[in-house]
Amino acid sequence: MHEQPDQAGAFTGIGGTRGMASPFAQTKWHQNFGQIKKIRRHVRNLRREGVKRNIVVSGYPKSGNTWLTRMLADAAESEMVAYLSDHRKTLPRERGMVGHEMRRDLVTVKSHHTVSLLRMGGIPLTDIVLVVRDPRDVAVSGSGFFFGADNVPTPDSIDRMIDMMVTKNKPYVRWEDQRWDQFVEHSLNRGVPFVRYVDLVHNTKNTLTPILNHLDLNLTDEAVDRVIAYHCFDRANKRYTQTGQTEISRHLRSGKPGDYKKYLSIRQKDRIESEFGPLMKTLGYL
Repeated sequence: MHEQPDQAGAFTGIGGTRGMASPFAQTKWHQNFGQIKKIRRHVRNLRREGVKRNIVVSGYPKSGNTWLTRMLADAAESEMVAYLSDHRKTLPRERGMVGHEMRRDLVTVKSHHTVSLLRMGGIPLTDIVLVVRDPRDVAVSGSGFFFGADNVPTPDSIDRMIDMMVTKNKPYVRWEDQRWDQFVEHSLNRGVPFVRYVDLVHNTKNTLTPILNHLDLNLTDEAVDRVIAYHCFDRANKRYTQTGQTEISRHLRSGKPGDYKKYLSIRQKDRIESEFGPLMKTLGYL
């Protein structure tokens, strides 16, 4: 089975993959105490500033987190917080919804914490969205971003990224200490909506709208169209480049599902599929 955009939204829903038993599900609370403290401190500090709600987009790095977070922040008319453990690292507001005032009681947060950690940190499940991407594309995109020069994947940088993605199971000190499947399985079956990146790219409106409705961000069709158009890959990349926002534009390399076919060797592709095959099949990537 080859990965295809899901026009019917079968991989976009509430509750993750039904019936999946995760071998990583029994995470010990004490192993994650440092991360939980950071999340709780973030929530507490923002509450002091009048913020009553955090909408959090969770996902393994290079899975479309930034794009989805920006669209949801625009739809919510809220500030975007770059990372959950640093509540003061905010990004300039992206305004596809021109003319609306920014809400002060809500922020939209990009996070690389698992859903289980977010929940232990005090984020309600109803305010979390999970985004998942084919690990072969994650390997290519992450290799250029973390290990490549000028964000360009190379055979060596791809090997280094795959090495990081298959790291043996460790306590949740950092996302890079977690296997890709460990991270994703910790987040599935938690009762939160999740989207596949491929569906978000190829069927953006039908994938995004149920998420907006679930979060009680009920926009008109016209408003949803404006948000999607403003944050489309090419338009956003051009905007960041022209305004000199190089740190933001670094997150935008290609954005195309299946781009791994141009970069992965047979050995690299086989290694990823061997390591993550069962979960990839469940998610429709094989």
